[in-house]
Amino acid sequence: MELVLPNNYVAIDEEEMMHLDGGLSLHKDGVML
Repeated sequence: MELVLPNNYVAIDEEEMMHLDGGLSLHKDGVML
């Protein structure tokens, strides 16, 4: 996991990670795009 992301992403990532867990890769790709 890269820490070169905006503060907003970190907050979303933390919550999404609990729900998606394994689908974090997909969520991360969408945010970076």
